[in-house]
Amino acid sequence: MRPRHPRAIYSDANDKKLMEVFLEHKQEGNGTDNGGWKSKAITAAVAALAGSELESGGAPKSATSIRDHWDHLKRDFHNISTLLEKSGWGWDEENQCVQADDEQGKSFPIYHDMKELLEGALATGANAFRAGKDNSDSDTSSESAKVLKRKVAALGERPVPKKRSRDRTGRSSTAHSISDMSRAIENVAVAMNSDNGTSEKETKKLAYSSGNLATLLLQSYHDVHLLEPVLQY
Repeated sequence: MRPRHPRAIYSDANDKKLMEVFLEHKQEGNGTDNGGWKSKAITAAVAALAGSELESGGAPKSATSIRDHWDHLKRDFHNISTLLEKSGWGWDEENQCVQADDEQGKSFPIYHDMKELLEGALATGANAFRAGKDNSDSDTSSESAKVLKRKVAALGERPVPKKRSRDRTGRSSTAHSISDMSRAIENVAVAMNSDNGTSEKETKKLAYSSGNLATLLLQSYHDVHLLEPVLQY
């Protein structure tokens, strides 16, 4: 078995530095139509983050690592933007996180920078939010993204489920994912469409407290399009 190469790790400070570099290069026209970056912008990002691994840990941040990490940041931003479009969800400026009624949301300090960077580039299809391959040299989560599962768990009463067995590609079993999603979508849909006379807010809380939304969000963290069947309600 070949030894695994160390992966790059991105701290919140690293993400903020990326925002500074990319905002500058967006003004210079070095962004792409699908929300990506031309080589000049990526090269500048590599230079800006050179040596940052001494603080964040992990491997040095390469061009491939930065491109993969950018894909993950886009997916985080897309998930949050989708939630903010739904009634009952809002943005907490003080804590820089999503709020669902009185529940705790996911911290994302670079939300406004991402919004500026991706203005007009979100409707480009699934490929714009596809994460890098499992064998890339990029850590698949930033410091903010690493707390997603813990904070999303606050939306439900059950703890984050244990990781399922993975296939040879490192991905969770498709059959397990479909089964989990099917049950969660059904339960949330029933709660959201309940006609038992409860108020909209009470109905939403029923759906959230069941733990089903947590399942949906955790699954959608690996594929944002899994949210689409339930967000129509």
